[in-house]
Amino acid sequence: YGYRSEELLSMQMQDIAAKDSISFEREMQRVIKKYPGSYQFETVHYMKTGRPVPVEIISKLVVINGKKLLLKHIRNISKQKKLQFEAELLIQKLSSHAYYDQLTGAYNRTYLFSVLLPKVVASQLQAGILLLDINKFKFINDTYGHQAGDYILAEFAHTVEACIRKQDKLVRYGGDEFLVFLMKTSYEDAVSSANRIKKTVAARKFIFQGQQIECTTSAGIAAGKLKTEKDLEVWIKQADTALYEEKRNVTEGAGQGSGI
Repeated sequence: YGYRSEELLSMQMQDIAAKDSISFEREMQRVIKKYPGSYQFETVHYMKTGRPVPVEIISKLVVINGKKLLLKHIRNISKQKKLQFEAELLIQKLSSHAYYDQLTGAYNRTYLFSVLLPKVVASQLQAGILLLDINKFKFINDTYGHQAGDYILAEFAHTVEACIRKQDKLVRYGGDEFLVFLMKTSYEDAVSSANRIKKTVAARKFIFQGQQIECTTSAGIAAGKLKTEKDLEVWIKQADTALYEEKRNVTEGAGQGSGI
């Protein structure tokens, strides 16, 4: 504690413990209830400098020469607490990695099927999905390189994220395909969201290493209520069919059938 032996012997436990008199009374009551056993707990003590130190205390009521005395074994657990804190941070980091796509920062399929989908089904609220696909992404990769492709994927995800509400979820479904889960949304609202995203992406300038890369997106939509988790498969098929039709129209309009 930083005190000399004679200083420490003349002090009361309250002088080093982060407790008031009421807390001490409660501790004493617990110790008495445990008699003749011991009472173990964690608390904070203070060094002479005022620095707080986490400690583990084992308190026991003993009788010596007819007098009841409180015997305490005090152990500094600063290292254990530090290790525990670091372990909790690591667990949080690993949990985050398990549910996020590392390139784009969007949620991944694990999160979609393990966390999000069960919640949506349980809520039985109106919802919708947008299945988004980057137009001519193969052309972008072949022309500008895979680093440029990664840049487009990441920036596309950030752009879409900025277009949706906090309650909505963006999932990287696979490759250049993304799924937006819209909460408490009608089909008409889903159409509006899709149009807003397409306009925003088309208007944005994507510049990689000094080169501007044209980036647009197509969308397929499905909406309603998910009664079971299997219903999402039906929604995705519906959205995928609509997405393919829109992409075909975009490709035919541009006259570049190989750009999908």
